Amino acid sequence: MSNKSSKDPNKKHYFGTVEEEEIEKVFPQFAQQTMEIHLWKKGQSEDDIEVFEVFDYQSSPKKLFVRKKGSLLIKLIPTTLLDQSIFLKIPFEKVNYLSTGILLKDSQTKEYVINLCNEIFRGQQRSNYRLETGPHITVQFKMDDSVFEGLDISASGISVKVPISDRERFKKGRLLEGCILRFNKKNYIIPKAMIAAVWEQKDKDGTVLPELRLGIHFIDVDKEVEETLVQHVNSEARGEEIRKKFFMK
Repeated sequence: MSNKSSKDPNKKHYFGTVEEEEIEKVFPQFAQQTMEIHLWKKGQSEDDIEVFEVFDYQSSPKKLFVRKKGSLLIKLIPTTLLDQSIFLKIPFEKVNYLSTGILLKDSQTKEYVINLCNEIFRGQQRSNYRLETGPHITVQFKMDDSVFEGLDISASGISVKVPISDRERFKKGRLLEGCILRFNKKNYIIPKAMIAAVWEQKDKDGTVLPELRLGIHFIDVDKEVEETLVQHVNSEARGEEIRKKFFMK
């Protein structure tokens, strides 16, 4: 059982409500720059997104006019999201704008339009976002030819639980080589890592459990692997926060 702080270390990272003044400043920019907009419906993950681009914005009532992005063939494939309640995300600089809406098709222009009928949220990406494991997040870490279950993960490290009998084997400061991180069915090679911290685990009554929690810091990760891991963590983090915000199970 992991020891959770009463304060969420990621609270400042995700989801502030966007005020009207900011909406009217940035949303016209989305249209001017034909920004990408990612759409998906409840029950889907971001692996199932359909990519559109914004080409116009109407402020009252709020509407985004969008068209499919990609090759001619992709544009000819009908969207599965028409007349559906959808989640939307617009990556803009280092910020993601997120909301929900309904994707419709204008009967006259035949263009797609999203009615923005709910609050709009802003979340700033951050490479050190810490993501806890749970029903939608599974993490394993292979070290010393043994596989251990992860408790949380960031792009720079992981915490895992190990049997208390391994206390001497995994001491603070020990360097680990040839590790493999498995994160939601994807594998990442971690050439070198260091055990940065070791904690006892306790249950809610304060009884010491027969396991330890290790805080492990990644070292010498290939730049391309690191960037992919950052994107993966941020993507899964957005999914988790969207599920929390919009009660998506």
